[in-house]
Amino acid sequence: MRAVMRYGTVRDRVLMLLLHAGLRVSEACGLRVDDVEIRERSGRVRVRHGKGGKYREVPLNVTMRRVLRECPDSHHPGDEWLFLNRCGERPNERSAERAVRKYARLAVWTG
Repeated sequence: MRAVMRYGTVRDRVLMLLLHAGLRVSEACGLRVDDVEIRERSGRVRVRHGKGGKYREVPLNVTMRRVLRECPDSHHPGDEWLFLNRCGERPNERSAERAVRKYARLAVWTG
C-alpha cells in the first residue's frame, strides 16, 4: 500500500479498497459515486452486486475515508463511476489486476 500511496494516482487508489475494505476486484471497479457514504467519524460502501449477486454494506476505516474524500476532486460533474480509467470510463477488472502486479513489483523492488 505504501507503493500505491507513494507512486500511484488517485485513480490507482481503487487498489486500497481491496485490502482495507475486503472488496473483490470486480466490486471495487463497479462502484458508483452514490455507493459511498462518508461521514465525519464513519463511512460505508454499498456493494450492489457482490459474489452471487448479493448486496452488502462494508464499513470504511479512517484511511479509506481519507482516500475516498480525494476522489470526487478528480471527477467531472455528472460522472457515474467512482473510479475512472484514462478514457473517463469504468475501469475493467483486467486493468486493476495489472495495477496490482505493477505496485507489487514496485514494493519489492524499492523495499
